[in-house]
Amino acid sequence: MKKNGFGELNIVFAFILSAITLFCPCAELCAQNPKTSDIVRFLTETIKTMPAVEMDFELIQDKPAGKNNSSSRGDIPLYKGVVQAQGNSYKLTNPELELYCDGYTKWILNISSKELVIVPNDATATDIVENPLGFLTSLNKGYEYPFRVFSGSRSGKQIWVVDLTPLNKRLAYKSISVGIEKNTYIPRMIKYLAKDGTSYIINITRFEKQNSVRPKEYFQFPASRLKGLEVNDMR
Repeated sequence: MKKNGFGELNIVFAFILSAITLFCPCAELCAQNPKTSDIVRFLTETIKTMPAVEMDFELIQDKPAGKNNSSSRGDIPLYKGVVQAQGNSYKLTNPELELYCDGYTKWILNISSKELVIVPNDATATDIVENPLGFLTSLNKGYEYPFRVFSGSRSGKQIWVVDLTPLNKRLAYKSISVGIEKNTYIPRMIKYLAKDGTSYIINITRFEKQNSVRPKEYFQFPASRLKGLEVNDMR
């Protein structure tokens, strides 16, 4: 598949965003300084109870302060997108990429090149690129994190920040930080640090829990749109 701009990061970010939680099931987590393991545990338990989620996000490149930067990070989004997730199925749309996954097959459309790549989906994988829900529900297995979280703020909201370092050194990223709003435990920010030192921030601008599930066809690339596309079927 041809690479285009932030195409690879599109997929990674969308997968991270495609499974998040609406509420905290236990009031004990609202203590002033909860243990990271408690946050991770209740986060994963909450995800497993959710029928579906839908959210809007914007991707911002994190820019350290310096001579050419007037602030600590860029404030102009590189792009905005929408993610919808349901079990092992998910759908991403943004100006550069469309991704469909029905739990069995993935369709990845590069909009500018009009190239559609079709690959099998491995529902047993816990890597964020292969299975977004599996990724978040296995944080207590595949990541190292400090004993305590620390407090921060994002868009005027107080958050807990959880820093995660993957045990698998072959992954494309060095670390991920998740900002979770206090009391409600809705994720508000995800920071992604690539191995080349590049850092990106995802702001979650809208999040809604969906109680009604969609048919599986919703997460399959429409056959009516195949005309005019270069199709690379790797199944």
